[in-house]
Amino acid sequence: MLSLFQVEEFVQQATAERASNIYFISGFSTTVDVSAKAKAFLEAYRAKYNEEPSTFSALAYDSVYLVANAAKGAKNSGEIKDNLAKTKDFDGVTGQTSFDADHNTVKTAYMMTMNNGKVEEAEVVKP
Repeated sequence: MLSLFQVEEFVQQATAERASNIYFISGFSTTVDVSAKAKAFLEAYRAKYNEEPSTFSALAYDSVYLVANAAKGAKNSGEIKDNLAKTKDFDGVTGQTSFDADHNTVKTAYMMTMNNGKVEEAEVVKP
């Protein structure tokens, strides 16, 4: 999920002064103390692209590894699907990801705080 508040145009339109006391949920944050896996992802992404990774970049990265993990030992796509549905506590760059009985994602989220047009704080919210 990419939040509107993470888009520079939002701050430009609202002005930094009015973009204060704003709280929102995100699927990824570059402003909190993250895991070693996330730190390695951040460093590699910044080195290659010379910019901060977006939420979509981090979620896409995790998606590839979720599927790769589900493919281990699978003999066909049906087994990959079944393995993916059984995923519990997958440790990715965006935090932990699991799937419930209805195949809904259950994962870590981040409560972001924006003041003066800048994200100042992010708190990890675990499911």
